[in-house]
Amino acid sequence: MNLNSIKPYFPQAFKANDVKSLVIALLIYAVVACVLGWVLGLLSFIPIIGFITNIIGWLIKLYCVAGIVLSLFVFLKVVK
Repeated sequence: MNLNSIKPYFPQAFKANDVKSLVIALLIYAVVACVLGWVLGLLSFIPIIGFITNIIGWLIKLYCVAGIVLSLFVFLKVVK
């Protein structure tokens, strides 16, 4: 499977060749999801901005889940 078109969007995921870099990639994606989720959660109480932050929050979570899955696939040598 050729994933060259998405490598620029997930640079950390494609560096997970050993256990240390896999753990770093997983921590980066988890911390980004938690911190930005917390910040967007604070902004969600404003009525109009709340709708927009919910959409942005879903997109960030989707990006982080995709990055985690790609990191695991690269580590397990499912994709190159």
